[in-house]
Amino acid sequence: MNSYKKYLTWMTINFIVIITLVIITEVTSYILIKSNIRFHSSRKRRDKQYKINSWVDVERFSTQNDGSRVSKISKWIKEWEKVKPEYTYDKPDRSILQEPSVYVLYGQDRGKYFETRNLRFQKSYTDRFGIKAGSTDQWKYLTTYSFNQFGRVSTNYEKRNTAKRNYIFIGCSFTFGEGVENKDKFATRFAYHSPETQTHNYGFPGTSLNFDLKQIRNPGHEYFDSIDDKPTYIVYTFINDHMRRIIHSARYHRHFNNDFGRMANFVLKEDKLLLDNYSLYNRFKWLAGKSNFLTFINYEIPFPYSEREYGLVARLAKSIKVEAKARKENIKDLYFAIFPDENYFAKRLIPYLKREGIKTLDYSMINTHVLLNGFSRLRYDDHPSPLTHDLYAYLLSKELEN
Repeated sequence: MNSYKKYLTWMTINFIVIITLVIITEVTSYILIKSNIRFHSSRKRRDKQYKINSWVDVERFSTQNDGSRVSKISKWIKEWEKVKPEYTYDKPDRSILQEPSVYVLYGQDRGKYFETRNLRFQKSYTDRFGIKAGSTDQWKYLTTYSFNQFGRVSTNYEKRNTAKRNYIFIGCSFTFGEGVENKDKFATRFAYHSPETQTHNYGFPGTSLNFDLKQIRNPGHEYFDSIDDKPTYIVYTFINDHMRRIIHSARYHRHFNNDFGRMANFVLKEDKLLLDNYSLYNRFKWLAGKSNFLTFINYEIPFPYSEREYGLVARLAKSIKVEAKARKENIKDLYFAIFPDENYFAKRLIPYLKREGIKTLDYSMINTHVLLNGFSRLRYDDHPSPLTHDLYAYLLSKELEN
């Protein structure tokens, strides 16, 4: 009996010590984060990218980026430079973008529309991006978005007499065109560069492939209600951040607080994609995402990404292609386009996409910061500038329409 009491006492003391250490670590990490002392490995990679003198990032060549492809893209870029639109705006302020104490503030209307569960926006609203300095809120841009009768971003090219094909652009805030007027978003500019097309912007901020597959599988959501019977192609735009959104990583949960429902956590079980939002593993990643210590050291779970994660991305793309065709007969194909600069996963991901029969359009080797002389991003935000939107639209039009 005495040995049992000693064991119980020993276990209790160890438990208290462990809990105390965890609390001290979490509180210390929280204080360090609030004091702007933090690891920024992703920003270091980005800063290194800005020091590269060539617009081709040779360190990030994917298996698809052979010399002939780079030559072809180089030719298109030279053509684009002769016809590119003139924009007047300031260069990105990197000191602001790298400052972890900066708060992103949005107007009430943005929060209201983006939190809707029926995924339909209102006809228009103004997006405000703010930098908070002390108690002062200063808006750094005001952008007004307009939407069509289907509640999606209007391209003004959903219907045109000269059109022979439809293009549906799916993706996140890059596709939606965060901080950019409707006329400057790449879904709109694509139609401008391709007169025989109708374009439809299905972008939704903070999302990725799993979100779109969930909507296609929803029988109550008329996903293709705005598409006529012309041959139709889907273009999905991938950025690095989509990996953690797709696999519901700890860092995803850190940024998307408790939003289990919107993103849809798909897993491969017996070669089938099934929803698994509330599994123990997903809840563990959610708990890890709340850790101040893991936030401080910028640690990710799972890490490194394995064949399972890359295979899941490729299977999601294939499922969207197959199930979209099943819902709309005139859908011909899906293209997996990797946005310029978004080169961290391209080399490892493309072989898995090829294995699933997905056509890839890889522009990740393009260093837009060098190519556009520093005007590749919005000034106080890390979303693409209107000039980057137009460049991407021009490259897509050359590749797809040829």
